[in-house]
Amino acid sequence: MANGGHWCLLVLWGCHGLACGNNFDLAGHPLGSWVLNAPVYRQLAPLGKTVGVPFLVLSAALVAAGVAWFGHRLWGWRLAVVIIATQVLGDLITIFWGHFVRGATGVAIASAPLFYLLRPRVRGTFVARRAIER
Repeated sequence: MANGGHWCLLVLWGCHGLACGNNFDLAGHPLGSWVLNAPVYRQLAPLGKTVGVPFLVLSAALVAAGVAWFGHRLWGWRLAVVIIATQVLGDLITIFWGHFVRGATGVAIASAPLFYLLRPRVRGTFVARRAIER
């Protein structure tokens, strides 16, 4: 039950990050999901590939977490927790920067999968490789 299709979300988020990262290689106006967050795109676009590369790294991390999740690997669970906890932290910082509605919405949305991941039943389905080999 804990495995379900949730690993697919990590892989899809990875593909989304890949698309976001690639959009910074293109000059001009925002594409895809950046249309929904055009002010942030305008702030990041002048950095070009400098900001596109971290999006591509994030994409690889999300895909890796999804694949490891599918295999019930403990490191995949840990990676997913770190990625989502980082998102929650970023949203909390957004609140402190004065964007209360945007930050609070982000915290509410990102906290749900984090709380899900931290449930003992979910955590218990992931095992370290050493435990499998015994």
